[in-house]
Amino acid sequence: MSRAGQGGTLPPMDITFLHAADAGSDAAAGAGAGGAAPGGGQAFNAGLVAALRAAGHSLTLIALPGRHPLPDAAARAAALSAWAALPETTCPVLDGLVLPAFAGHGDALAARPTSVLVHHPTALDPGRTEADRAALRNTEL
Repeated sequence: MSRAGQGGTLPPMDITFLHAADAGSDAAAGAGAGGAAPGGGQAFNAGLVAALRAAGHSLTLIALPGRHPLPDAAARAAALSAWAALPETTCPVLDGLVLPAFAGHGDALAARPTSVLVHHPTALDPGRTEADRAALRNTEL
């Protein structure tokens, strides 16, 4: 059982949260795109960011440009560049929307303790083509 599970507290950690640029910075502030009410994932992210900071953890937010969760070349390049620049001491946390941008780079993600927040499988989102669903299933499962 972890120290936190035994009633202890975790020492302050350096956490880097990588998220989609079109929603992430708004999510951290608790607002949706254009100042609209946040979606469920955005509200969850905002609450998590606030709770981690309130618990004394250092949190860096990195907004990854490009299209997510069906990444374009800009999204893939931004994700890999940001990953390569992470300090060795940080604990990376990925929003599930950016996970597909790391497709083919699972070894890099597995090389260090990494957390991924998957709010729901985006392959199940209504309106997706079967090709998009297959591509998302391959990166989310």
